[in-house]
Amino acid sequence: MITHKEILQKVEYLKKLTGLNLQAEYASCYGGWRLIAIGECRAHRGCFDRNPIHPRQKAKEFNQYITGLIAGVVYQKYDAHSEEKNA
Repeated sequence: MITHKEILQKVEYLKKLTGLNLQAEYASCYGGWRLIAIGECRAHRGCFDRNPIHPRQKAKEFNQYITGLIAGVVYQKYDAHSEEKNA
């Protein structure tokens, strides 16, 4: 079972990878977790310029979502590095 702390650690890692001010927001009364970006003046908006009203997810689903985002960003950075090396 994924813990609150593990999710926050993964989001912190994703934040370092992307350079975006991301935050995991949890509210059991609204259905669980969602990923948001904190803009200027602490304004909330959707992560990666998405609609901030995307549905919340249970911990297991949210963990898979964050894990997939991390894998995608790492792959993109690796792929970009490989292209530079081959140029």
